[in-house]
Amino acid sequence: MKRKELLEGVLNSQDNVEAVIEAVIKADNKFLVRQKRKIADSVEDLKEELEKRLSVEGAIDSSTVESCYAALEIAREKLELYEKFEKEFLK
Repeated sequence: MKRKELLEGVLNSQDNVEAVIEAVIKADNKFLVRQKRKIADSVEDLKEELEKRLSVEGAIDSSTVESCYAALEIAREKLELYEKFEKEFLK
């Protein structure tokens, strides 16, 4: 069920229901934009860090895979999670 529909169910007895719902949805969108931007920036930083580690002469070590690459994958998954949530519940 969409957030707007859930809010309408809770707020239907109050005045200015539409205004309240629009304000909440606007705040939701603002939060999501900021979070996705923050995570996307993190993904870019982690990509740069991984590239630095991979461009060094010498063998990779466990921290390259377990720390740097793992953090990159987690950030990508987190970004995908936010996008999926937005699509499923807010749009």
